[in-house]
Amino acid sequence: MLQAMNTGHDGSLTTVHAKSPDDALRRIELLALMAGVELDPPPGSVRWGRRVCAGAVERGVVLRPLGDVVVVMPPLTTTVEEIDRVTDVLGRSIGAVWAEDHG
Repeated sequence: MLQAMNTGHDGSLTTVHAKSPDDALRRIELLALMAGVELDPPPGSVRWGRRVCAGAVERGVVLRPLGDVVVVMPPLTTTVEEIDRVTDVLGRSIGAVWAEDHG
């Protein structure tokens, strides 16, 4: 929904399935915080998403792999410092997997 709204086209339409109006707002807020990082592994490399997320767990951050996309879904009460930590750990985990495949 948010991607469609950010394309520059006039108007957009979506449906939110929820048990109540409050639940619908919470779902939309969570979707607004969700981000995906698409990895581009070199030919012959396997399971980069899973490997990056495993490296992040070793560094104390839980991320979710969806194939070669790493999904970040922080809770609504996340601070700027926590987001900085998540992005730092994600970057270091991607770097470590890249080094394994190129080292």
